[in-house]
Amino acid sequence: MRKTGKEPSKTQLILDTVRNQAEEARNPEIPDETVELVIFTIAHRYFAIKGRDVREILPFSPITEVPGSPRTIRGIINVRGDIESVINLHTLLEMDEVPVSPATRIILGRSGELLSGIQVEHVADVISIKKAVIKPVISTLPLAISNYAHGGEELYKGHYVIVLSVDKLFKTLSK
Repeated sequence: MRKTGKEPSKTQLILDTVRNQAEEARNPEIPDETVELVIFTIAHRYFAIKGRDVREILPFSPITEVPGSPRTIRGIINVRGDIESVINLHTLLEMDEVPVSPATRIILGRSGELLSGIQVEHVADVISIKKAVIKPVISTLPLAISNYAHGGEELYKGHYVIVLSVDKLFKTLSK
């Protein structure tokens, strides 16, 4: 995926957030509906994405850099003969880089027809929770993170977990 064009203005980002909240208000969640979340860490903070947006979780493999690609794309990997891009969440979320370790994983995410790898430091768990538990994005989150967040809550071992939207991540990168 390639990111091109202008960055959205702060006003546009606020309008998008208001639209998303209005849409969620019009479509209330079924109280007992559950969702699976893949919990992972980036720069020692807990994040999650919905299990339905994950095709698979891969062990870290070498990533081939692509000259001229944006900083938000770390490179490409070969997944059983298919070439997939790998997103650099550290850059996208404006967080400090952490060296690759034996726990590093690549989550193969999907949004509609788009498929891309997301490099994470560690996949901690897969949990099933009631959708209603996930609260709206807190106002104190940095803008770089809140742009891609669906919500969050203290969901995993006493840690606040930010639930990222794969749709928002991929939409930004495919512009």
